[in-house]
Amino acid sequence: IEASQFSGGPLNNISITGNTIIENQTASDYVGIVSFGSGNVSNNVVTINASKVSASGIFAFGQNTTLSGNTVNITNGGSNSNQLLGIQTTGSNYTVSNNLINLSGGNGIGIGLQAYKNKMNSNKISDNTISISSVQVIGISASVSELGNSAISGNSLTLNGTLCSGIMFLGNNDSVSNNVISVHQTDTSGSDSSIIIGSTFGGPFINVAITNNIIDVSGSTGNLQLKAIEVSGTGSNNVTVSGNFIHTTQITKQAMAVDIQNVNNLIVSDNQITMSSVYEAIFVGLLSNAVLQGNAVNAFHGTPFNGAGAEIYSSSSVQILNNSFSNFNISFSTNLVNGLIAAGNYVQNISQYILWSDTDSNMVFYHNNFINYTGVIYNAIGDTNVTFNLSMPLGGNYWDNYKGTDGNGDGIGDTPFSLGSGYYDYLPLMKEWSRPKAVFTETGLYSGTTWSVTFNGHTKTSSSSTIAFDILNATYQMYSYNIHSVSGFRLVTASSGTQSYTGNGSQTNVQYNPPLTFTLKETGLPSGTSWTVIINGTTHTITGNNYTVTGYDGTALS
Repeated sequence: IEASQFSGGPLNNISITGNTIIENQTASDYVGIVSFGSGNVSNNVVTINASKVSASGIFAFGQNTTLSGNTVNITNGGSNSNQLLGIQTTGSNYTVSNNLINLSGGNGIGIGLQAYKNKMNSNKISDNTISISSVQVIGISASVSELGNSAISGNSLTLNGTLCSGIMFLGNNDSVSNNVISVHQTDTSGSDSSIIIGSTFGGPFINVAITNNIIDVSGSTGNLQLKAIEVSGTGSNNVTVSGNFIHTTQITKQAMAVDIQNVNNLIVSDNQITMSSVYEAIFVGLLSNAVLQGNAVNAFHGTPFNGAGAEIYSSSSVQILNNSFSNFNISFSTNLVNGLIAAGNYVQNISQYILWSDTDSNMVFYHNNFINYTGVIYNAIGDTNVTFNLSMPLGGNYWDNYKGTDGNGDGIGDTPFSLGSGYYDYLPLMKEWSRPKAVFTETGLYSGTTWSVTFNGHTKTSSSSTIAFDILNATYQMYSYNIHSVSGFRLVTASSGTQSYTGNGSQTNVQYNPPLTFTLKETGLPSGTSWTVIINGTTHTITGNNYTVTGYDGTALS
């Protein structure tokens, strides 16, 4: 089916819906549906047996087009070089949603987006189900660097092939969120690279968010370069990688869960990472103003290739806060880093080096827990101004093989703990550091009502009665907060304030008052007669007998 008007330009308001196409094609390349213009392509079923040829299910050219509810099934029993493409678009302002795409044989791309005049903006790719079993596989891809303002969310990708990539689609102001990507691949070459979420172009990437995705990778043993999430482009700024679940069982010498380079203002937070083969679980470099916070990073016991939980190189102003690193050769390593704070991290089962540092400066480590480790504690090569404790009463870190005593019971060891290389934790903790929390508890809201609090610049929203924040980089200082208003309720508690951390967490009670109503009722006036009432200086004119007034408990009305 083709809807086009090449002599007069693209068509408008095209509607191609509810069709069934079945094609067996062996002679020439084939496309099931072609739409040249804007409009709607929906609820079609395209089935193609493309033996020895390339095939596309749906091709749309133009902009302002919706492709939804379509089913595309393509099989190829011929050459592995043939291209299978489920849905292809060229242009901007596309909505591609709730489509079902099944590709088998050849090289498969589930959804491919191309540019028109080198631009491709404001596309929404959501809630599609894509299953591909091919040689080289890409779930969702973009073939141009000039992307922007697009959202890829809620898609389910099942990818099987020699070499697989999941979502190769990043540009300025783009988000990739809530996708589920399952990959099984068999490439064992050390020269090939598999990127599950990333881009085929070098950026820069501005205001990019990769959040709440599930990535599961399995496959053969070898030297394949595996990167679950990659962002790298000179001049990139404001990149967030948060809330992702990454699980890999593919055994390869070059596996990374997160690989991010050349970024200013980076946040890598609250990701859960479990790997059976690790080069560097989190590998970041060439950064300025970076925060690695709240990540749980774990390698399986007995991992044959096992590097570091995190590596940071050639960067400045880095914070590593409240992460967990378990079962690595090295917990985290640094190289050419200037200005690093590592606090509140839980490190356990490290077999070779607790900390590896090379030519770093101005680093401080405190309130970290180091549990069940062997080998070298601190391998320092040419470092300057590196400390392992703050002043009293904050102290340093907990080392589970520290044998000192605490004569005055202040929780700080009486003798320094030697890390080797001439470095000491002069104020070692006698028990594990417990991450303090700032807890806000509300009363007065109806059950299920959403409310939010901003603490120290970080906002959380909840429909339960409690919102809690980890107090990161905990020092004896003041932390500011803002309690946000809720429509229909009166906030009785002060909307902003400060809390002082003094060694423990904090509790703030928040009171909202629900709306209250009462009714003014007149008697004696003839039917239809207007009357007025003045409430808090505002005149209200009423033509009926009753007038309902809404207020809040504790609010004066006159």
